[in-house]
Amino acid sequence: MSTMTFDTASIRSVPAIRRRPSLGLKILAGLSVVGSALARELRIRKAAWQLEEMPDHMLSDIGLARGDIDYALRNGRPWRDGDSGGYGQG
Repeated sequence: MSTMTFDTASIRSVPAIRRRPSLGLKILAGLSVVGSALARELRIRKAAWQLEEMPDHMLSDIGLARGDIDYALRNGRPWRDGDSGGYGQG
């Protein structure tokens, strides 16, 4: 079995070359952002459709009023100590 040794004193680090992102990479990044936003919007709309199909008493059981569905899906529910989930209450 042979062992190799390296003289680390003679190794110099080479500075990394910084390149600007190419136009193609910028376009792909932009498309990725748009695609993510579109996918999020589709998930929100599907969830809204499903919640709109529920009767009022079931929405009440999960702490939602029919008018609060879109707000809750886009912003979340305001969780506070002692809060019953009412959106119009300060």
